[in-house]
Amino acid sequence: VQVESEEEAFELMLDQAVKIRGVIDRIDRLSDGSLGIVDYKSSAQKFDINRLRYGIQLQLLTYLSVARNIVSDQFKKTVTPYGGLYMHVFQPSFNAKDLKSGLDFEETRLKKYKLSGLLTNDLGVLQQVQPDFEMGNSIVLPFGVKKDGEYKATSQVYAPDDINLLMDFAFYQLKTAGERILNGENQIAPFDELKEYADSVNGKFSSIAMFDATNPENNYQFLTKMPLQENLTWMRNKIDGKEE
Repeated sequence: VQVESEEEAFELMLDQAVKIRGVIDRIDRLSDGSLGIVDYKSSAQKFDINRLRYGIQLQLLTYLSVARNIVSDQFKKTVTPYGGLYMHVFQPSFNAKDLKSGLDFEETRLKKYKLSGLLTNDLGVLQQVQPDFEMGNSIVLPFGVKKDGEYKATSQVYAPDDINLLMDFAFYQLKTAGERILNGENQIAPFDELKEYADSVNGKFSSIAMFDATNPENNYQFLTKMPLQENLTWMRNKIDGKEE
């Protein structure tokens, strides 16, 4: 893995109306040209396709899409993303038993820093990302392979076409949100399970928003979960205008 870029700032316009700005912490590139991104986080994060469906986890896929465009323009050819990853930046603690042997400690240390996110389901590509991987659970990446060669159920792997769909859907959600803002839609409808993090409910904007769930005009939203393939089909139909 070669670090292609760090702290890559970008700015883009959606329909010449809404400006999106961000900074991609790290862009990595493999020898075959495929790329991935790493997003540094001060707290542990996991990719949840259901949250993407509701438009509340757009950053990772947006950054991955932008990184693909940046590197494709740089090399004058379309490159394929192999994944977007979260890295929890923190100082881990260890037990005395972790220090019994250097080898065991190194493995334990790596597990503490294990990345999360989403990856391609192309095992050959993943073995380029982690050349020492053979079988079982990856120590540093969110996937594992069973003895029969199939991915373990906990693996966060997606077909390349599905990763493209997720990136397209992230931009669809951004565009839709921009249209709502420009149309003056400002209804406050926080998600119940995330209300402790919502500034309009418990944070610095609560006195302005005056959100009160006992009022008929104020309502919480509730996250519902769907299986992977149902999520992908729903997103594809939404982009194509076949889903209300």
